[in-house]
Amino acid sequence: MNSSSRSARSTATLVALGLLTIVNAVAVAILARPIGEDVPAAGSRLVVVALALGAVLVGTVLARWWLAELRDRSVSGRLRTLAGEHTASAGSNHVSRGRDRFFLRLSQELRRPLLTALADVHALRSGEAESKRDALDRIERDLRQQTRLISVLEDASRPVRSHTMIPVSPVDVSDLLDQIVTAHQSAFDECGQRIERLFEDHPVSALADSRRLEQAVGALLSNATKFTPAGGVISIDISSSDDQVVISVSDTGVGFDRDTSALLFDPILREDILDGPLASGPGLGLAMASRLVARQGGMLFAQSDGPGKGSTFRIALLKSRFAAAPGSCQSRHSFAASDSSSTSLGRLEQIRVLVVDDESVNRESLHVLLETCGADVRAASSAAEARRVFDSWRPDVVITDLSMPGEDGYELLVSIRKRTDLAGGAVPVIALTGRDDVEEQFKTLSAGFQSYIAKPADPRELVKIVRELSAQPVPASREGR
Repeated sequence: MNSSSRSARSTATLVALGLLTIVNAVAVAILARPIGEDVPAAGSRLVVVALALGAVLVGTVLARWWLAELRDRSVSGRLRTLAGEHTASAGSNHVSRGRDRFFLRLSQELRRPLLTALADVHALRSGEAESKRDALDRIERDLRQQTRLISVLEDASRPVRSHTMIPVSPVDVSDLLDQIVTAHQSAFDECGQRIERLFEDHPVSALADSRRLEQAVGALLSNATKFTPAGGVISIDISSSDDQVVISVSDTGVGFDRDTSALLFDPILREDILDGPLASGPGLGLAMASRLVARQGGMLFAQSDGPGKGSTFRIALLKSRFAAAPGSCQSRHSFAASDSSSTSLGRLEQIRVLVVDDESVNRESLHVLLETCGADVRAASSAAEARRVFDSWRPDVVITDLSMPGEDGYELLVSIRKRTDLAGGAVPVIALTGRDDVEEQFKTLSAGFQSYIAKPADPRELVKIVRELSAQPVPASREGR
């Protein structure tokens, strides 16, 4: 309803009420004459008629007013519904455009390491590679980058729920940040940036998972490197209170508007709303960091005074009341290990390994990897075949995929454990799975597997676990081997 129609109706209502008031006043004056005094019949009829007309007039005005009000409410409701549908449609279009742009950038990020690796493979096959070792190092680097991108996608797409929370323990944050800064030093040098380490050399314990915290902080440092020009400064600091530990990563880079800080952690929405330098890249690093921190019971905040004024990202974690155990920040997945180009994976001489996987590509790649390290390897494509190999050729370690047609890895484990120790029932078994979450890890370890590795298996991690498990005393006879 517009203001003019409301004003007209209000005026009409006031006029009707005014007339009714005048008529009532006349009626009261006539009826208030002293008792016994004659009242002219004409006057009495006039009072009755006036009251009736006043009632009809007021009733008509009020009825028309209410009918108009109901009509306007219905029209307003329809207009609000249409407006809501239009807004929802516009929002859906925004998300759709953002999703399209996100997947376009993502495909570019995934394709880039593959193209460079293929170029090195072609150079090696044609004999044109200047250095075989350098080409292999580049291929390894590209494949590791591809693996990290896939891991980021998995972590970013996994919802943060109570059953997906990561188990935490006391971690020396100061020691962990020292290792991360050291691992990223070469990236800072290449970009002409200076890293400032502002925290002091004394232990600061927080409740976290060292591997996931390492990934989150590394993502923040990579983000700072990407959006800070040459000659810029990136600083990292630690502050603590009675119940909280805060890790701060600051830079002198491009910065951002305060209103867009929440969008930085959503790789879909940021594609359609952010522009300029911040719109480059798929934004998976920040999304992954936010999810990883949340799954450890912490929070990630972004702050900037505006474009061109740098930015600060803060990770808030619960403070541990207990000191971190020695080596708590040592991670099998550390950046230093992952980025190393060394081909030395360790030796597995005189260690028998049985690999079980229904997918020939995975089975053959593990066979080649372990055999290259000196292990004696046998492979099986099913649980039934694995049992036949197991009985005729007693392995020191079994590596089995969990998802196989027919009998899966869990059933294979049960059949092995039913054997006596002398028949190899205590041989260590490693689970290979495509899922990398706490629920799957808990399920496999509870079932009796000695270790758990997510696909694609990191070569260094796999070789290290095989070597460690084979060194454990196993009460199984080696007779008849």
